[in-house]
Amino acid sequence: MHAADSNSAILPFKSPGTWTEFAQNSSSLSVQHHELAQMLTRSGLSFPGSSCETNQQESDLIFFAVVRYAFHRGRLSAFLTFMRLAKREPYWDALRTCRETQSIVIDVFLRDSLASIYDAIRLLPLWIYEAS
Repeated sequence: MHAADSNSAILPFKSPGTWTEFAQNSSSLSVQHHELAQMLTRSGLSFPGSSCETNQQESDLIFFAVVRYAFHRGRLSAFLTFMRLAKREPYWDALRTCRETQSIVIDVFLRDSLASIYDAIRLLPLWIYEAS
């Protein structure tokens, strides 16, 4: 039996890969994904399928893959705090719509400290300027 076969035998659902799958499977999600859902709800950020926002174009969190990546890296809480604070910054629209920039924030800037979040807020414009 392949590893994928054994996982599908243990788990009665497919791990969500999109906001739509996440919303559709909310009642049958694993404990880990319930934790993810609770963190998203507590964040105060809007995302497709959330009670406060359904239009992806106006959502704070557009890319489910980035949210899932941050969760698996153990940095979702820091990422959500960063995104909430970044909403007040002039670069918000560029950040909100760029999956690559969000991934770099997770990989390069965020650590397990509040200081790393504030550093990311302060340093991201410099990184954006250097990258362009």
